[in-house]
Amino acid sequence: MNSNVRAIATAITATLGLSLLAAAPAVAAPTAAAPKAKAVDIRVELNLPHFRTGQPAVFVREDVVPGAGVELTAADLVDNPNGWSGSLDIDIDPTTQRIVISGEDDGADFETAVVTIANTYLAAPKVINDALPEEPALMERAVKATAKALTFTWTSTKDPSDSVNLTGKATFSYKVRTSTRFRSTSVKGNRVASSVVVKSLIGKPAGKVVFTLKRGGKKIATKKVSVNRKGLATVSLPTRGKGSYTLVAAYKGSKKHAAGKATRTLRVR
Repeated sequence: MNSNVRAIATAITATLGLSLLAAAPAVAAPTAAAPKAKAVDIRVELNLPHFRTGQPAVFVREDVVPGAGVELTAADLVDNPNGWSGSLDIDIDPTTQRIVISGEDDGADFETAVVTIANTYLAAPKVINDALPEEPALMERAVKATAKALTFTWTSTKDPSDSVNLTGKATFSYKVRTSTRFRSTSVKGNRVASSVVVKSLIGKPAGKVVFTLKRGGKKIATKKVSVNRKGLATVSLPTRGKGSYTLVAAYKGSKKHAAGKATRTLRVR
């Protein structure tokens, strides 16, 4: 094979190779999985308690898994004995960990509005903005968090015969509830060895656990330890003689997960 033929063959091979590469479909980069969500129960009560029978319009959505779209709307009305007009939309976004409560553009006049999200994993709600009432200064807002539910309440501060338009939007952030529990604790010589496990129903908690050893209310030793991939944090702390001690393990929380704490009493003999 002379040099020209060899050059042509090489060019053809290179061209075919480039064509095959160009024809090959692009492989999409993997996308991060959205946080998983657990089902919640949502209840909204809108009322004008100083009018008619004083009973609210009630909207309920049970066992709904937060995700794309709005979780509760006007279509979820279950009881309205006084025929009140108006509703609220409730949107829970597990990716951004936001709760958005929206009113209607044409207005819905009420003296009270109560939104309850019953769950076992939403915690630490924080107000990002609240423009739900048309006149925010005329309604008091209260946010309550328990182990069973988050409750958002708006109450009119105007004359009892007056109501306030709920035409805007309120946005709250939340974190995922965690549990912090001692896995093991032992005393050897003049040291206490202990480990705790931090768990959550959604995701793997990261961050730090602060261990504090106290005796008679006085701090003896403290140490900050990172939580590993299994949710464990382990520490060894010095004691100061015989007696009763209290060991506190405080998980400080993270951007996604709420803080938690566990306490254990131990005796050094």
